[in-house]
Amino acid sequence: LMLAMDNWIYNAKSAKRFRFKDGKWMEGSTYFRGQWGISQDDWGRLYYNSNSDVLRMDVTPSEYLSRNPNLSRPTGVDVQPGGRDQTVWPGRVNYGVNRGYKDGQLRADGTLATVTAACGPVVYRGDLFASEFRENVFVCEPSGNCVMRKVITEKGLVPSSKNPYQKTEFLTSTDERFRPVNLFNGPDGALYVVDIYHGILQHKTYETPYLIKQILERKLDKDNQKGRIWRVVPDGAVAKARPQLSKATAAQLVDTLNHANGWWRDTAQRLLVERADPASVPLLLKLVSQAKSPVAKVHALWALQGMNKLNADTVEDALKDPDPHVRATAIRVAEGLLPADAKDNNGELFDAILELVDDAAPQVQLQLACTVAGINKSEAMDATAKIVKRNIAQSYIRDAAICGVRGRELEFIEQFLADKDLTARTPEQDRLLQALAMCVANEARPTRVNHLFSLVAGMSADASWKQAALLDGLAGDPNKKIRKRIQLDAEPAVLAALEKSRDKRVATGASRVASVLIWPGKPGYKEIKITPLNTQQQALFEKGKLLYSQTCAACHQPNGLGQEGLAPPLADSEWVEGPHDRMVRIVLQGLKGPVSVNGDKFDLEMPGLELVFDDEMIASLLTYVRREWDHHADPVSAEQVKAVRAQTKGRASQWTAKELEKVK
Repeated sequence: LMLAMDNWIYNAKSAKRFRFKDGKWMEGSTYFRGQWGISQDDWGRLYYNSNSDVLRMDVTPSEYLSRNPNLSRPTGVDVQPGGRDQTVWPGRVNYGVNRGYKDGQLRADGTLATVTAACGPVVYRGDLFASEFRENVFVCEPSGNCVMRKVITEKGLVPSSKNPYQKTEFLTSTDERFRPVNLFNGPDGALYVVDIYHGILQHKTYETPYLIKQILERKLDKDNQKGRIWRVVPDGAVAKARPQLSKATAAQLVDTLNHANGWWRDTAQRLLVERADPASVPLLLKLVSQAKSPVAKVHALWALQGMNKLNADTVEDALKDPDPHVRATAIRVAEGLLPADAKDNNGELFDAILELVDDAAPQVQLQLACTVAGINKSEAMDATAKIVKRNIAQSYIRDAAICGVRGRELEFIEQFLADKDLTARTPEQDRLLQALAMCVANEARPTRVNHLFSLVAGMSADASWKQAALLDGLAGDPNKKIRKRIQLDAEPAVLAALEKSRDKRVATGASRVASVLIWPGKPGYKEIKITPLNTQQQALFEKGKLLYSQTCAACHQPNGLGQEGLAPPLADSEWVEGPHDRMVRIVLQGLKGPVSVNGDKFDLEMPGLELVFDDEMIASLLTYVRREWDHHADPVSAEQVKAVRAQTKGRASQWTAKELEKVK
């Protein structure tokens, strides 16, 4: 668990966040992040990872992107600052990894080539290391007996990372039992490493015959009771005086927000919010306007927000701060004041926020898109259109705005089409119109779908690129094997004319849209009839729903949409809705990539669970996923699972997609 700068408690591998406010615990939804560990930087952005993925981060606060479920996979979370490079450089051979036999797992010299157990990321925010280490991210790789270091740089909103060393890592060991699994900033500025010191780094259920042989031959199950914590400090480091915060006055706590070590700043902010001492409020208000450190100002704003002591005047002053991070934070914390302040769009704070529409800083533009797009007022819609137009090439800002206008995508399209400056086609404008139209299609309200058709049909000939983009969005991704049908009351009056357009792209788009529309009287139209589950099958479904939430949801997410770098989606998956024999095999013996799921490729591995789940448990899980998320596939019985288990008995390796495709 990690108390973040925004006063919410987060943890990896969970779609829940928690907050203690007004004497009671609050539970909120958040993005499902990684697997093993979570950290934040000086501005409160979250960092996380999964075992085969070194590092991911949130560029956009996730609560903004979850506002619009009709926009699939918005950008801004799950960002890989290091791209897809998962290279690691251990200091010893690493034969004792679970799949050391797999091509590409180990180099010719026996060292681990790519991460398999990345965990425990931490952003270094201490004051003991040299300045070039500030806000570097450190990541454990216990399979490689090392700790990696990533130097983060940003160009605009796009982060990147690199290993500053040549073919080695920040901390490596020649001891195979050195297993760093978590990292922390210490109050002394040091980096703390949790080392479980263990020969075996694998759950017994998933051990491969290869690893078992390694364990027995080299006695990796012996001499494991030496877990330890390492304290990493520079040579010659001198201990610094530590504030005594347990007995600190309000003034001392506020002053600690200026501390060079993030551990003390975070602790001081927590205590200020917990104590809610009225004496601290004027001091915090003063710090927002007068502190030399932008980081201290950001902490002060969040402390005031956590205490419910923000006021419009203080926020307006912060909106004028020379540092863009302070201005962006001021916009974000102002949201709690806007309902009372933005009186019929005339509130001074609301106006002050809109004045930042021309702010050149990308951080400010992103937060404006997040905040302003969610306000259902004409001035806010105008400002959102201006922000998107200005940042049309930046997907993070574009997607944040689309998420904010949920339910108003059609009106936003109309506003965009009315802009006389947007005449020449660009790929970014195409993507914007496609995304907005796709939201209208996913919402599947016949009146709004028909209205969008009317808009498309009414465009002039020189706007054919806009017509094509909107039709492409309505039709959905052509690479998807499973595409949801849109039910209308009747054939759109303009559809036939669009299919005969002289513009080939428009005609093709209209034909694609026609293929996903259904209406009574359409040739081949069949009303979808779903055989209801009987009492026994419904009981399996309910059991599977609970079991899924306790097990599978950790990777595939509660909504079945999966997670990049961790697990493919189950919702709208041709594997889930295909022959049940395939899915039973995947659960029993596992699956190794590459595999294509509804048009997207994944090179991930799922372990077999035949020793974990019995036949009825597997039947309940599969019945659930084959009937959830608008799926209509047949349920699965325990007898069917038992039959497949008997057919595949003795198989030690995971299935490949090619093998499973032969199962009919």
